Order: sequence, then C-alpha cells, then structure tokens
Amino acid sequence: MSNYVKSAGALLSLVIVWSCAQGVDVKGIHTTRGLFFIKGGSGYFTEVKGFNVDEIGARALVQKELRKKNVDHEVVGTLFGVVGGNYLFSVPKRKTGVGLRGWYVDGNSGNVQFIEDRATLEYSDYPDLLRVYRNDMERIPAGE
Repeated sequence: MSNYVKSAGALLSLVIVWSCAQGVDVKGIHTTRGLFFIKGGSGYFTEVKGFNVDEIGARALVQKELRKKNVDHEVVGTLFGVVGGNYLFSVPKRKTGVGLRGWYVDGNSGNVQFIEDRATLEYSDYPDLLRVYRNDMERIPAGE
C-alpha cells in the first residue's frame, strides 16, 4: 500500500508541475503591457491566429520603420511573443531575461512603435523565453 501512495504522490506532483507550465502557456503572463504569450506556445498560436499581420510581415514592418528612420545601428531584435495584441521584438539580456522594451507591431493594423519599458521577464521564471532566444539566434542571418 505504501508503494501505491508514493506512486500516487509522485504522479500528483507531476500533474501539478505540468498544469502550472500549461497555465503560463495558455493563460499568458501578466505584464504591465497586458497578457504576454511566449512564442511557440498554444496561447501564442491562439492569439496570432486572429491577426491580420503574420510574424514575417511584422518583422518586415519593423525593418521598414528602421530604414525610414535611417538608423543602421538599430536591430529588429528577437520575436519573443505577443503582448496586448502586439508582436514584441526585443533585444534580450543574455543572462537575465527579456525586457518589454522593444518594437511593438499591432497584429491587426500593422502599426509599429518603439516602447521604452523597464520591466523584464526573467529566464529563471520563464525558461521558454531562453528557448525562443536560442532558436532565433540560430535562424537569423549574419548582419541582422
């Protein structure tokens, strides 16, 4: 009987951990800018499904904005997710996390704006952000 109880306890712990992970993915992370959904999660895909602008189009709009401002030293950043109906392109902090400072592209209108925000989502709290950062670094061509 005690082995059964131990197994049930271990299974319950696993279910709780899985549920918490799914909660962040599906329900989003509460931020100062609204709910944030990490790229690649089911919540993210649910959000962007209704957008008029796709990921590639959003990146192109930011690049167009940079050309218009004639700033060669700026970078688009990594697409980490969506927040408040906007794609967020941010330059990550290698060791700590992702700041909400960055380029926001409205998923419906395509409006592009750069927003200064000091809030940071820490990798230690949201390890999927680190996964997105690493995956994006592998795909971005040199010079961008």
